[in-house]
Amino acid sequence: MTSTPDQQNDVPAPTPPKEDRKSIPSRPSRQTKHENAAQTDRGARRPSGDSDHGETIQPQPPTTARRPSGETGARSSEINTPRSSEVNSPRSSQINSPQSSQIGTPRSSQISSPRTSQIGTPRKSQIGRSSQIGARGEEEACDSEAEDLDLAEEDVPVYPMSNWEALKTWEHHLSPYEQQEINDYPIVHYFGIPQAKIHATVENSANNHGFCDNKANYKITTGDHLLYRYEILDKLGQGAFGSVMRVTDHLEKRDLAVKVIRNKKRFAHQALMEIKLLQFLKDLDPLKKAHIIHVGANFIFRKHLCICFELLSLTLYDLTRNNGFRGFGLELTRRFTVQILIALRIFKDYNIIHCDLKPENVLLVDATKTNLRIIDFGSACFEEDRTYTYIQSRFYRAPEVILGLPYDPAIDIWSTGCMVAEMVIGLPIFPGENEVDQMACITEVMGVAPTAITSLSRRKKMFFDQIGNPRMKKRQKAPGAKTMASACDCDNHEFVEFMKGCLAWDPAIRLSPNAALNSSWIVQGVQGHELIRRNPDGDTAVDESSPPCSPRESFLPPI
Repeated sequence: MTSTPDQQNDVPAPTPPKEDRKSIPSRPSRQTKHENAAQTDRGARRPSGDSDHGETIQPQPPTTARRPSGETGARSSEINTPRSSEVNSPRSSQINSPQSSQIGTPRSSQISSPRTSQIGTPRKSQIGRSSQIGARGEEEACDSEAEDLDLAEEDVPVYPMSNWEALKTWEHHLSPYEQQEINDYPIVHYFGIPQAKIHATVENSANNHGFCDNKANYKITTGDHLLYRYEILDKLGQGAFGSVMRVTDHLEKRDLAVKVIRNKKRFAHQALMEIKLLQFLKDLDPLKKAHIIHVGANFIFRKHLCICFELLSLTLYDLTRNNGFRGFGLELTRRFTVQILIALRIFKDYNIIHCDLKPENVLLVDATKTNLRIIDFGSACFEEDRTYTYIQSRFYRAPEVILGLPYDPAIDIWSTGCMVAEMVIGLPIFPGENEVDQMACITEVMGVAPTAITSLSRRKKMFFDQIGNPRMKKRQKAPGAKTMASACDCDNHEFVEFMKGCLAWDPAIRLSPNAALNSSWIVQGVQGHELIRRNPDGDTAVDESSPPCSPRESFLPPI
């Protein structure tokens, strides 16, 4: 029976004798390669139900031909779906012959036939059953994974970049206002995430183009930016001056605290005074031994003055709250007090008044250590530049401030005395509900105010009756009914004397910072050192009335 050309191409020819195999030009090198591989892991790689010849075939490019579902072997489709001409052909019986295992040496015409291309393209279901992954499948998986990675990288900006690059590539991440604003910033270190944007426009100027609330405070959104450099992480606090936020500086790669001043002229003016004073103190104390916060850069962004500071930890109020509003004990209180007094000594030497000392404005550098810093100089001033009369938080407000009298650095000693008592008690020593009640709380412990002080006040009728008695509520006791020891719940004599000196009515006889540092209660706890300031050329104590010495001449106790 004569075979047609198609039949001759589709049906494998009988295997030539061994000496004639080298004469076949198209597959000798593949035969050697795949036979060696088949000898080593034929059992592991062959799917169940396959004959040996299924392992020696290299995968071929997929074609339009598909195997019927349910295939189990590489050549099973040829067995299950033979052409009629092949079934009737005498040579078709050679398919099941032992020689068919030598299919690694087919005729060259068979390599391009549809049936051989089917062998190299198993279905995904077969891959799962046989644990075989073709080389092309692996390459396609790698290419797909690389494409996904490239797409992910395209969505993440790489900083720093130029402003024109930001506009060209990331314009869709910027608000209409920023697309014009960014031209003023040649280098962009961070421009925020789209979800955090305030979608301001140049045309709409209401509330500073939408960047301010109704009280002129800057709107803080986590993930947005300041100055195309600082990433806003969260809000740390809010005050009459504005807001404080924690940011990441993408230029210097560190976290900072940034104080954003309200967009009002008087607050901006006071903030400029704060920067001037803090820079003055920073120059006096470059090594941070005076326990005063160091100011960093300042800039104006979207009409708001911004001031950078080092990022600190818990406030003394936070520490008290975390302790269940219980006292710290005398030892820890003394360590905190010494550091505050060192800062006050610098203030006294240079006629600086902080004007707002309270536990919220004294922060730990590290939550696990006792080193601290005094912050918030927004109300601070030089003694000759006193501007405001309504200063200090009520619980820590000095009597002369309540009475409307002139004040000096002694008001900070009063505030310090109130903070020290609170560190021991866990609660404010004078918890007045208003100024009248505050004055009554003070007289309950300190006794009646001296006439020499009250007679100078224009507000005395608000706090005292015609015969000079304080206007007290029924629940309050008579003036001087509480002793300092009972008020502080501490009977340590040295501590009680220290408190009386800090909370004296008359600012002229109130303890100075240097005298407080040399009080018996402080000296006892600082390794027996005498904390008096001395001349550098001898052991003679410096007169308090003499000009202040430089910080290098001051004795700083070990903390």
